[in-house]
Amino acid sequence: AEDIAALTIDQCRGRQKVLRQKITGCCTRIRKVITNKLSRREATRLLDDARTLLGDSGPINDRLLELLEEAEGEQQQESFLRYGGDVDAVADEVAVSGGTRRPTTSPRRREGLRGGRQGSRSSIEGDGGSQAVRSGPRGPVARVHAPDEWIDDYCSGREKPFVYSGDHRHTSVRVDLEVYSGRALDWFEWIDLFHSLVHQTGKAPGEKLAILKRNVRGETADLFYGLGGGALAYKESLRRLKGTCGSRAVIRAAHLQALDRVELP
Repeated sequence: AEDIAALTIDQCRGRQKVLRQKITGCCTRIRKVITNKLSRREATRLLDDARTLLGDSGPINDRLLELLEEAEGEQQQESFLRYGGDVDAVADEVAVSGGTRRPTTSPRRREGLRGGRQGSRSSIEGDGGSQAVRSGPRGPVARVHAPDEWIDDYCSGREKPFVYSGDHRHTSVRVDLEVYSGRALDWFEWIDLFHSLVHQTGKAPGEKLAILKRNVRGETADLFYGLGGGALAYKESLRRLKGTCGSRAVIRAAHLQALDRVELP
């Protein structure tokens, strides 16, 4: 087996480029299979290949983070997460095409399935992306929580305690989180990542708030104006973000505009 720890930056980037091209190729072929309603078995096989390639790129990504300066490392990690997100998105498309759906799918990923899907407009208009998509015979369907519902639970004290593993007393403020674009269509996916990578950790509220502030730009960053630090400021920041970026009316309008831009076959 190749010793990843011995690779140089150029070697890592060369291998990474090849793996990413293959991942993109798999995702493109999967979408063609789904669009043309071809073999679902082939789509599943390609998805397994894409996941394997993504897994192979993980150690190379880790090696690059060791070698690169912090600024370059953050860009590297953002790019790595985007490829992971694309694989997750096509996994959802494969699940939907087969008449099944993973309950944790976020509406951001659901937006990627809009092309050629009958009834997607009525689904978005009807529930704002917070309910499960129904397919097949009618029957009891478990409610799917929106990816930002945890904010209400946390701010109201209803959040269940999270059990941490390992020693989190010396956590770093730097985490692998991409900067929020400010787009309504990206809100659910980004806040879901923030919940997993930042909120559900042993970091202090002040650290979480610092990460939150660092990963927003422009008008979104103005939402934090006048806030101090600590747990209360962290909660208020989350409330403001959800009230503005997570507005269901804004998200619904953005989804409908995206649907209108799709050229149906």
